[in-house]
Amino acid sequence: MKPQFLIASLTPGAGKTTLSLGISRLLQQKGLRVQSYKCGSDLIDPQYLSMSTDKPVVNLDNWLSSPYYIQHLYNNYGENADLCIVEGSAALFDGYDGSKGSCSEIAMLLHLPVILVINARMAGYSVAAMILGFKLFNPKLKIAGVVFNQTISGAQYKYLYQACIDTGVECFGYIPYISDDKFISKHSAITVSARKEINSLIDKIADKIAQTVDVHKIIESCKLIFPCLYMLPYTSDYDDDIDVGVKKIRIAVAKDVAFNYMYWDNLMKLSKIGNITYFSPLYSNELPKCDMLYLPNGVPELFARQIYRRKKMLEDIRDFAEQGGMILAEGNSVSILASTLTIRENGTAYEMASIFHSIAIQLGSNYIVVM
Repeated sequence: MKPQFLIASLTPGAGKTTLSLGISRLLQQKGLRVQSYKCGSDLIDPQYLSMSTDKPVVNLDNWLSSPYYIQHLYNNYGENADLCIVEGSAALFDGYDGSKGSCSEIAMLLHLPVILVINARMAGYSVAAMILGFKLFNPKLKIAGVVFNQTISGAQYKYLYQACIDTGVECFGYIPYISDDKFISKHSAITVSARKEINSLIDKIADKIAQTVDVHKIIESCKLIFPCLYMLPYTSDYDDDIDVGVKKIRIAVAKDVAFNYMYWDNLMKLSKIGNITYFSPLYSNELPKCDMLYLPNGVPELFARQIYRRKKMLEDIRDFAEQGGMILAEGNSVSILASTLTIRENGTAYEMASIFHSIAIQLGSNYIVVM
């Protein structure tokens, strides 16, 4: 038996990350080995979660992955943990087609009880109707209980607590309103100073949760048999024993503050087919000798000038491509393979590796790549 649960919400932005981080840090401080997971392809929240536990976070994406592979990931990475915490995405039933692809599907797939986070900033007793609706909407899903976030006062919590009693749903407590409960924006670099600030905020949230959330009751209420049972009929659609022969390829992986959003399981798979060498497009003088170049997602557009100054590095990448080298570039990292990178309209066009040409891509409202 092992404590396992999924943290979801009634609406996006209600405080799933706040509760996930606070509980993870609190339990880690108590000496427990916490394995965190994140639903969907989110890359920034796993960075925060890995800070809270000092362990890699695994994405469970039911858009990109099969049900069997999600179960494999969950069981594999949770095996040596004392408890498993899955942070949902969006709201509980929000998927790409109704509830298809939602974190409620992952909860049912892994047989996990759900803890609902409710933003109580402007809430009162009327949340009872919403709680009851979520409880009854899908009978296959178990709502273990509720935690209220951004609670203003004890008087308000009294009404919220009564709402839980009247709907027959456990109330695990509340997180008081924290004025500076703000993480860095999604389009930001997690620098050393930002990391220090985030860690300080996680500690603050953990302290608040220790006082107002019954974490012990959550753990006791969510003990389940581990590992989760595979769906039947079970069909393996992946090969976990990758065989590339005796000789392993050399893989250069970009990793620094500009290239830091990568899926942990991708790295584990790459390590089976090759020897990984990390390098920094921001600080390294040249590209390491390699057979494959992996440029993970990140925010290189925030460091266009610094990357432009690494001319030898960019030349090495271009030469590698022209010689038929394998390049895997994800998300915004494609921008350094462009001819130029412009970070604002009519701004300076910084020369990049010049592998792609004649295509214009806009990366959000302020960042433009011209290739």
